[in-house]
Amino acid sequence: MNLIKKAIESLIIRVWYGQSQLSIFAAALLSPLSSLYQTIADNNKRKGIATRKDNLPIKIIVIGNITAGGTGKTPLLIALAQQLAAQGWKPGVISRGHGGLYLEAKGKGKGKGNENENENENENENGDGNKKASPTWVYADSDPFWVGDEPVHIAQALHSMPVIVCPRRIEAVDLLVKETDCDIILSDDGLQHYALARDIEVVLVDAARGFGNERLLPAGPLREPLERLNNVDMVVFNGEPSSELQSLVSKQRPHGQQAQYSLNMAITGLRDLRDNSLQPADLMYLNRYSVIHLVAGIGHPERFFNAVRLLLSSNENAPRIIEHAFPDHYSYKESDLSFADTDLASDLDKHAAIVMTAKDAVKCGSFKQNALPLYAIDVSANIDSQMTADLCAQLAS
Repeated sequence: MNLIKKAIESLIIRVWYGQSQLSIFAAALLSPLSSLYQTIADNNKRKGIATRKDNLPIKIIVIGNITAGGTGKTPLLIALAQQLAAQGWKPGVISRGHGGLYLEAKGKGKGKGNENENENENENENGDGNKKASPTWVYADSDPFWVGDEPVHIAQALHSMPVIVCPRRIEAVDLLVKETDCDIILSDDGLQHYALARDIEVVLVDAARGFGNERLLPAGPLREPLERLNNVDMVVFNGEPSSELQSLVSKQRPHGQQAQYSLNMAITGLRDLRDNSLQPADLMYLNRYSVIHLVAGIGHPERFFNAVRLLLSSNENAPRIIEHAFPDHYSYKESDLSFADTDLASDLDKHAAIVMTAKDAVKCGSFKQNALPLYAIDVSANIDSQMTADLCAQLAS
């Protein structure tokens, strides 16, 4: 099943971002479904984004994208939360908790960090009797399979800052306002969650991929038409954008009021999941191994693979690299990381190791039976300093 899912995802990526005639033809075949998607998007657009009608002394920033797949939203959110805290703000974070089992639960929340006893049960009922997942607190030691891997990763990175997951983000906002002293809330994703009123919208764009064939789902990667960029406050490129991509984004904002910035991901260290010890960011430590299994269950695994390959290629006696791409938010089992019996049957003899993203490590860090050592690569988002200054200026206005 996992192989079939990988094959389908690979095919979709080729259709969305490929230049071949076959990719163009496949996208054209899917265009009727994109027209249906356009109708739904237009209907949502007519409803409009909820406006702030409360008098709460709190600001809400939504960090999202208009394309499907990973663009680096979570590292950006972590970096912004840290910088805002350094400026004197008290950030809190809300998320849907994508992939978390709490979304499908038929009873109370469970697991460390999820006991919402009495008034905060993990379900409630709406008017038609359907049960819905309730706001759930997330801590550094919460179960990532229960509340989602990204929220736990955020909680671990931001330490004492409060994090809540809920499919209806306004309920998460209400709980943060009620039970914490937060004065600013960052929503991890949620650009298309129009029920959530917001003060500032930040859209992240993958500078390497751009907007693909610029078609709406499912023929292309767009969740919303490109014109949606006309309404956002900031566009942030993950990486250095081409002049063509910058021009395309600028055309969506004819009056030039939209701010554009760039960020770059930097590897900050190599973490041994057995004891959380840290090794330098140059990854020279990995030269002691003959084979490195790279594992990524993120929206754009190639970005991770390429970054690690580039860094290791500068090392003499660099190990051989074998890539293992898993679906985003994949629920790992220990058997998924049993690579000793794959195409390199002598991996153990060659002294191999497994290296994964920090998000994947949230789910795999507790695996104790794996024959190969597990490492995570920690990264941080380096933000344009002007972006932070402009963001603070908007918040003050």
